[in-house]
Amino acid sequence: SRTHCLRCHNGPWFSNGGFHNIGTGSFEGKDLDFGRVFGLQSVLIDEFNCLGRFSDDAARDCASLRHINRSGHLPLEGAFKVPGLRNLGATAPYMHDGRYKTLKEVIEFYRAPPDRGVNNHELAALDITDREAMQLIAFLESLNLPEYRFE
Repeated sequence: SRTHCLRCHNGPWFSNGGFHNIGTGSFEGKDLDFGRVFGLQSVLIDEFNCLGRFSDDAARDCASLRHINRSGHLPLEGAFKVPGLRNLGATAPYMHDGRYKTLKEVIEFYRAPPDRGVNNHELAALDITDREAMQLIAFLESLNLPEYRFE
């Protein structure tokens, strides 16, 4: 599609499970937030991970860490995990740091992302009309499960 949403938001949960830089990292000031670049290192050196000395996994299989992609070619600075889009109504506020209270604010961010030179993100502006933005929000809201009440 022309919006390119499916590049990251695909599959049954509308997430590719990957990490992407969409320009929400903070590389200056008091609220530094570099994304996966340091999170990945933290997991690998943590003595409580599944390869650490405190693991109760006798076989030390830990495929999730043994096969983690450590390629220097991946842009990990400012990259955050792609969230699933199901049940968004229960996950506000949005983005990794909760900066947006509404889906409208999120869509407006995607329509006018920060300059790519700021943190070299991979996000292109979402070129949609106001009506299409409202339709997109309605679609996202349709992914919420109905609230079940047991009486």
